[in-house]
Amino acid sequence: TTLVVSNNPPLPGSESPRLLPHCSPSLPPFTLGYDFGAYRDGLVWLTTADGPVDNAVFFMNDSVLGPFGDYGRLLENVAAEERPVLFGLTDSLEHRYHLQTYWFAISAAGMRNPRVLRYWRRMPYSRNKQEAIAKRELRLTNDLTRAGLAVEIFFDYTRLQQVAIDYFDKLMARAAGHVGELDTGLAAPFEDQLMVRARIYQPILRMLVSGTNLNPSFFLWEPLIAALGFPFLKREVLMQAGGRTPFWGVGDRLIAERGLPAELIHECLQTTLLTRAVQPRFD
Repeated sequence: TTLVVSNNPPLPGSESPRLLPHCSPSLPPFTLGYDFGAYRDGLVWLTTADGPVDNAVFFMNDSVLGPFGDYGRLLENVAAEERPVLFGLTDSLEHRYHLQTYWFAISAAGMRNPRVLRYWRRMPYSRNKQEAIAKRELRLTNDLTRAGLAVEIFFDYTRLQQVAIDYFDKLMARAAGHVGELDTGLAAPFEDQLMVRARIYQPILRMLVSGTNLNPSFFLWEPLIAALGFPFLKREVLMQAGGRTPFWGVGDRLIAERGLPAELIHECLQTTLLTRAVQPRFD
């Protein structure tokens, strides 16, 4: 069962027919709580309508594009888990350790834990985005581990940090005129924006080497996808500096090779830019 919960104004009439074939009828729109209000309302509705949940539950907001690549295997791993586990795609050390909540999942055994269900049912709505981050996202991992769940991260920051350093090192070497190829198999089509990427990624590489904690899904999107097979792209990557990003000419081809048409990415950017009244800069 796929539920769509909105705490924004209702979808335009033209969008509903595109959405409904892929999910259960969307719930009435809610106006409170941001992402976690929608997560809570969806789960409460699910447990009220269908009774106790005996399957894994996946939570995802609309800040990502995808999935692409081998996403099915990831879902199978969660569905097959017999222990009570909180799964995340990426984790972060910013502010305090936490998994990033644009996507997470709770195994079937975790959903049978009465403390987990009580946690969601008692969750108050957040009054603003800052509160949603500070009291919900940053605390979720700790709260659910205290309720008895183990934590597993598919693309954990410790491993990603070294992968990204190696990836950017090779990119810088190529930009400096060296011949070597990236181990990930990126070849000639990605050379056209090599110098742009090198200028943008050089300070990120310095921060990684110095041990600075970065937002992995934003700053490290390219090594995540190219080297590790990450199945999503954060929409905010497209909005970096109003569209000025090494994504163009690199990321769209990278993702198209993994099954997500570039046209969908361009449509998303256009819609978001119109909403925010920002003009893109593709330089």
